[in-house]
Amino acid sequence: MVTLEQAMNRRFTYSMLIAAMIAALTSGTVLADSIRNSAGINYAGRVRGLSPEGVVIDVSGSARTFAYAEIAKLAVDEAPDLGKAEDLLNSGEAAEAAKLYAKVRDKGGSAWLKHFVDARLVRSYDESKQFYRAVKAMISLCAMQSPLASQVGQPSPLAKGSADNQSSLKEIEQALATVPAGAFADRLKSLRINILMVEGNPAEILGLVEEQLKSPDVSVRKQARIKHFQILLDLNRVDDAGRSLEQAGDDLDNSERQPLMYYIEGRRLYAKAEAARKAAEGKPDQPADERDYLRAALKFMRLPVLYSLAQKDLAAESLVWAARAMQKAGAPAQEVGTVLDEAVRKFPNTRGSDMAHKMMEDMGGGS
Repeated sequence: MVTLEQAMNRRFTYSMLIAAMIAALTSGTVLADSIRNSAGINYAGRVRGLSPEGVVIDVSGSARTFAYAEIAKLAVDEAPDLGKAEDLLNSGEAAEAAKLYAKVRDKGGSAWLKHFVDARLVRSYDESKQFYRAVKAMISLCAMQSPLASQVGQPSPLAKGSADNQSSLKEIEQALATVPAGAFADRLKSLRINILMVEGNPAEILGLVEEQLKSPDVSVRKQARIKHFQILLDLNRVDDAGRSLEQAGDDLDNSERQPLMYYIEGRRLYAKAEAARKAAEGKPDQPADERDYLRAALKFMRLPVLYSLAQKDLAAESLVWAARAMQKAGAPAQEVGTVLDEAVRKFPNTRGSDMAHKMMEDMGGGS
């Protein structure tokens, strides 16, 4: 027979067990979300949403904000597949990650989660060469006026003539009719220019880029300044490109300005050597000084050596121009080919690698 005291003890024990279980479950709920930053440090807590600076998470009662670029992995209890998608993306399986991100998005959830997942879709689709889908995700971010729209990188257009490029241009044009004028529309205009730089005539794009130089969004102005510089060089307006760089002001910091300076100095030396060669035509007793070609090659070479990670597109093109200068200076074809091969291997899927492929084909060594 159970005494009253035993019954009370049992009830107390059951109550304690239930309380402990509830406390454990509650604790697990509160601390189920986590952010691992780019340094590998994990912060457990509860994601509260977005601020203009990034994702806000409560950690031990204190709010911490992580910029999108700082977040290596985000896991939340309301979307278990998100953490799995993050692991896939970090392991280089972008296509599979994109499928899981899309699954998370389709299930719905907190408003902030939709923003974050769209940002990850831009990246995962871009890395898996699904440009049209990446553009659609970027349009979604801009349509929501998400603070992450300015923090996620722009997707890269595919090769000239790609159906994805053409379809993306149509989607962007339709979106610009509904997205309010301002920073978010400017992001889409910047993306449109990226596509047109692959597909169109540089002279026709110049006006669109100059309009972007007036954007209130410093990240848009920065990209516009670099494109302005590049288009002027494509049009062989080297001095105008130099002036554009001088007018950049605070839009470009020194780490961004310096590689452009190396590039334009190389182009100026190359142009000087070309002018000297042309002036010497028909004058066998006054041969052109080829040393400016070599000086140009050395200047171009500095960019990929010092800025290969930060300026991949420009670094690839610098190698092509270095190869051109070496060829004009009479370097052996094998040495020229080595430089071009470096552009292809080290900087794949860039305009410079395409230029290098074309030059190798012209030399008879294309793959």
